[in-house]
Amino acid sequence: MRALFPAMHFSLSLLMALGFLLIQSYFFSSFETPWLHLDLLAIFVFYVGLEHHTFSAMAKIVLLSFLAELWSSVPSGFYLTSHLLMMVVGNRLADWLEMQRRVSQLLLFGFLLSVKETLFALTLSAMGLPFVFDDFVQVRLPGMLTTLMVALPLMELLSHFDGRFERFAVSKRHGPPMPSSLF
Repeated sequence: MRALFPAMHFSLSLLMALGFLLIQSYFFSSFETPWLHLDLLAIFVFYVGLEHHTFSAMAKIVLLSFLAELWSSVPSGFYLTSHLLMMVVGNRLADWLEMQRRVSQLLLFGFLLSVKETLFALTLSAMGLPFVFDDFVQVRLPGMLTTLMVALPLMELLSHFDGRFERFAVSKRHGPPMPSSLF
């Protein structure tokens, strides 16, 4: 039975990520207000890239990125590129800066989210679509700010989920989640 826990954790976290993708794609994107255009997948990718083993994290991220590309109106490889970049750069910077606190991870996530938005603008320009600054400020920026506000509670929720599997060495960075690790 103990041998099944890593596979169960992988499967359950993948199902949770698929739920985030569906909620992001169908529920939040249907609202008119740009404040609810959350990037839940970016939060999941960042957390998994920091806290899970590299092979497991990469398998989840690649699968989710391909699914996001399938649901995208114009598949361009953007999701795979940005998610892998977010995982690798976030993981390396967190190791280099020894970021183990959630607030410092939130700052790093904000930086990587802005890099993702820059990559999005470059992808649009490579496809021949112009970058409109007013569109960015009125549509993309409110969604980024809301995503940053939701990131910390969602990372804590994911940490709590991982805590259920803590004795099976799911977390590679700092073991079981501690309530005092917020600050």
